[in-house]
Amino acid sequence: MKEETTVSSGNSGASDLTASRAERYVARLYSGEMSAREESELFEWLEADQRNRRELDQAIALWDSMTWMTDEDPIVAMRLEARSRHQQRVSRRWFSAAAAIIVMVSAAMLIINPPGGEVAEPTPITYETAIGGSQVVSLPDGSTMNMNTASRVIVDYTTESRRIILDFGEIYLDVAKDPDRPMSVVAGDLVVTALGTKFSVKRVGPDLQVAVEEGTVAVTRQGSLTPVGSVAVGDDDILLGAGAIAEIVDNNEPIATESAVAVERLQGWRHGIVPFHDQPLIEVIGEYNRYSEAKALIEDSSITDLRITGALRLDNIELFLSSLEAIHPVRVIRHPDRYVLVAETNSSQ
Repeated sequence: MKEETTVSSGNSGASDLTASRAERYVARLYSGEMSAREESELFEWLEADQRNRRELDQAIALWDSMTWMTDEDPIVAMRLEARSRHQQRVSRRWFSAAAAIIVMVSAAMLIINPPGGEVAEPTPITYETAIGGSQVVSLPDGSTMNMNTASRVIVDYTTESRRIILDFGEIYLDVAKDPDRPMSVVAGDLVVTALGTKFSVKRVGPDLQVAVEEGTVAVTRQGSLTPVGSVAVGDDDILLGAGAIAEIVDNNEPIATESAVAVERLQGWRHGIVPFHDQPLIEVIGEYNRYSEAKALIEDSSITDLRITGALRLDNIELFLSSLEAIHPVRVIRHPDRYVLVAETNSSQ
């Protein structure tokens, strides 16, 4: 937009220039095509002189009174006629607020409806957590996503779908209801679909685990995706209700079980605790290593199947290894970058 200089109000020509400029600004605002540079110019112009704001207020009021007009010449004529008669004035405060609102709406329209008439979809966003880290993400639809240690997801929302791609790690979702856009979590070849529910998805290598706290989810193969806006379950799909768990190992068929206690245990990391119940040591150490930069290695096959019941506190994970030594026949050999577990009677270093 061509830059113009505002002259003092004592000059009628200057007043006409100011009014003309205000009309052009309003036209750009209502067109939805105002650029960021033009917005900046408008704000500077309004701050430069209170008379500029008054002219903009009048231009907005005049424009609103003739929105039904489409022929440019009659519009211009009516504007000039109305301004010469000083038609009704509305309070400066109301119009200033209206001008600010229109500026914001215009800016939003530039983002949502870029030049050319194409609707811009939201850009997918990637979230990551480090080993031992966690994050709570508020999603655009009002859903909440808790991310566990060493996780990476891509949040891909469109006007028609809600999709989260779980590259690796573990997430817990509290999903806001939206019947027209089911929430889908894509993890490898599998898709977990829900409307409004609370569930977690864990992906470690080829293994997947789905635990449902509340509501219902469908576990589906990518090749048989349910249509958007539907949660119909096919013959090969698994429907999981509250308290249900589905585990997929090495891309085999899902195995479903029901245990509300097990679901609570699997999702304990959200509260800073990872509990274990009668699980083999090799499995427990694998889980421990998800949270620790310094890895623990079992170098004695005689203790791999040792049954462990206890809890890993995420605020002090090394304490877990000391507890193992105190309770079980296990010795932990500590190195600067790793821990080595051997049987207590094994003296090798």
